[in-house]
Amino acid sequence: MNKFIILLSFLFVLLLHLFLFLYYKNHQIYKTKSTNTKNSIEINLSKITIEKNIEKTEEIVKKIEPIKEKKVEKKQENIPKTENLKVKDNPKIEEKQEKPSKTEEQKESIQTNQINLTEKPKDDLIEQKLIDEYGIKLRKEISKNKIYPNISKKLKEQGIVIINFKVDKSGLFFDIKLVSSSNKNRLDEAAINTIIETKKYKPFDENIKKEYLEFNLPLEYKIN
Repeated sequence: MNKFIILLSFLFVLLLHLFLFLYYKNHQIYKTKSTNTKNSIEINLSKITIEKNIEKTEEIVKKIEPIKEKKVEKKQENIPKTENLKVKDNPKIEEKQEKPSKTEEQKESIQTNQINLTEKPKDDLIEQKLIDEYGIKLRKEISKNKIYPNISKKLKEQGIVIINFKVDKSGLFFDIKLVSSSNKNRLDEAAINTIIETKKYKPFDENIKKEYLEFNLPLEYKIN
């Protein structure tokens, strides 16, 4: 009797374990299925939303294109044809053409400035002319007094000497110096002595406002 009870209790416990095991296993399988279905549902939903967004953008683009075309047509209509435009039909253009351009005004101002410049230095031109005339006469006078040393003539020494000197208002020479040598000392000294011995020329014109005049005088020594 005791053995039978023990056996029954053992079987009951075994069946209970089997039942629990099967229940747990089925529950896990259901969980995995539910997660898989959720993921698939989410993926499908995302696809649907993307497709909807694409459709919306396509519709917006289709709406925008005809609007752009209309705007371009309007702009083209508003642009006037240059071929049909005439100066007479547009008074503003006539007024602009009548007024001298800035470049023309600048040219006129430059011309007036040039005229003023030519008018202003008239006195300077007259003064320069008087100086040139005085210099020509002065050179002639000095060349008359030119000293050619006899030794240089015998030795056939030749050359050109350039002397720089100044002339004050009274015609007196001062600050005499050699500018270009003839490479012959006797000729250089003779040229300087020529100007020193000449000493003075007549006073220059009162219209020359300068305090002194400066000249470079070339003296040529040549045996004929």
